[in-house]
Amino acid sequence: MVFSVNVCNDGSTGSSVATLTDDLHPALSLVGWWNDGGGWHEASSSPQQLVLTRPSIQGHWCDAVMIRAFVDPGVQLGEVLS
Repeated sequence: MVFSVNVCNDGSTGSSVATLTDDLHPALSLVGWWNDGGGWHEASSSPQQLVLTRPSIQGHWCDAVMIRAFVDPGVQLGEVLS
């Protein structure tokens, strides 16, 4: 499974260090992540959590981080993972 996390700075000024923490559903296990825009660095990861940092996010700018996760084979088709 692949999903994206969108990160935006809607303000007019750039941010200081930005940290993105994504806690995965217990039925998911982190496989990897990527970002086409660059600038994100992995601070830590485990099967259930990904923590990324970026030196700053410029004003009026959005970016997407793509996350690939393994879905537990016990999950039923159509089951909602929230």
